[in-house]
Amino acid sequence: MVKNYSISRIENTLNSAVVFIDELNIYLTIDKKELPSSLRFDTDTRITPNQIPDNAPIKHFMISW
Repeated sequence: MVKNYSISRIENTLNSAVVFIDELNIYLTIDKKELPSSLRFDTDTRITPNQIPDNAPIKHFMISW
């Protein structure tokens, strides 16, 4: 996804990483179980796009307008 679209921001929540792609007006959530263990229990750490595995399944997909 990083190769095709520009990620606007990633929010680190209690159970998920919320990835915003403003150019498409969407956001999606990735379960923290799919992230490296150092990110799973910390909501203060900044998550970068390269820390999300390419094969991580999307938990939720939302379109905004």
